[in-house]
Amino acid sequence: MSESGRVFPEAFPLASPELCQLAITRYADGMSWGSDSISCIRPKDELSTLFYASSNQMQVAFSLAEGLNPQFNTSEVYLYEAIEQSTIVFEVSFSTSRETVSHLPGCWVAGLPNRYAQLVPGADYGEGYLMLSVEDVLSAAGRRMEDFGSEGAQLRLSGVEIVARVDVRNYHRPFTWPFHSWNPWRLPEARELECTVHFDVLRDQFNVVQWFHEGRRPIALQHGMRLAVVGTGSVGYVSLQQLATQVLLGFTAFGLAQTCLDYGWFYLHRQSSFIADRAFLRVNLDDRGTAAPAGAGGGVSAAVSASKKGD
Repeated sequence: MSESGRVFPEAFPLASPELCQLAITRYADGMSWGSDSISCIRPKDELSTLFYASSNQMQVAFSLAEGLNPQFNTSEVYLYEAIEQSTIVFEVSFSTSRETVSHLPGCWVAGLPNRYAQLVPGADYGEGYLMLSVEDVLSAAGRRMEDFGSEGAQLRLSGVEIVARVDVRNYHRPFTWPFHSWNPWRLPEARELECTVHFDVLRDQFNVVQWFHEGRRPIALQHGMRLAVVGTGSVGYVSLQQLATQVLLGFTAFGLAQTCLDYGWFYLHRQSSFIADRAFLRVNLDDRGTAAPAGAGGGVSAAVSASKKGD
């Protein structure tokens, strides 16, 4: 999975000027968290990096803290204005023993729109990318920037760790068309891949995104969101050998069940002996090896005839 961060201020309303005057200078219990000054920085005016992407991980800075010991003794705090309106682009790929798919289109998040077509209309990147804002990711995880974390500070200040679970699967929906080469009614095919993304909060404590040093002495650090991506799924393929095996196994199981039912019905019935006397004619073999019905001399033909007439 690859991610990229971009800011589209024209697609979202700007944050209100009173953002930095909100009661975010204090913990949820009302105690000061260590800074008397909070101001805002516009991301486009900031020279430092706000997005840190690596393999299956994206980090987005929400705030900047400066001080002699910026983690515990902060002198100045800056909030990145409207950083929640920045966007993250998801590109999903997977490999199996049969194929490698470098770009899987159609991934979606339940209840959230894909902003790719809205913000990047007619782009040359191709179709199928999933674009969500930071606010969308928090909403999918059941959180907002104004929520308080477990350490008492708002997420806009402390940051948060979120896990994105990408689920890729096919042949999981009932009543779908099984044949790809012949589909005259253009029904939904069972082989079509379905890609869904779910978000869960892993940790809502202070999350350090990046340290800044002057020589070996730390002078500032960024707090923000760490988004890690894990993948799971089940991808299947059509196999004629497996189809034949399953059909033969089904016929074998049906025949065995029918045989057991017949034997059980005959031997467990309370009048099984009476049914046997009426349905069959007992045959005894004499010393010469010829068959004769018991108590009669009609031979084998008489026994066969009697067995056909019996009910």
